[in-house]
Amino acid sequence: MSVTSIEHVLVLADDIERTRDFYCDDHIAFTAGDYDTLVERLHRCGVASVTNAVPGGPRQVFVEDPNGVRVEINVRI
Repeated sequence: MSVTSIEHVLVLADDIERTRDFYCDDHIAFTAGDYDTLVERLHRCGVASVTNAVPGGPRQVFVEDPNGVRVEINVRI
C-alpha cells in the first residue's frame, strides 16, 4: 500500500467562520492504491479507523492522528 498524493484537507472546528476564513477551502485526504492492505496495516498497528464506501465513488478510510485531526484516505475502485 502506498499513498500516491494529497487529495484534500479537512479541519473540524468549533468556530466554523473563523476556521473557514483561515483555511478558505477543504480538508486533508490522501489517495491510496490498495484498500485491503491499508485496512490490514492500520489494524495491525492498532490504529482505529472508520470505513465508508461512496456509491459510485471511492472506498474511504478515516483515522485520527494523536491530536484528533481526522485524516481521510480514498481508494478508487
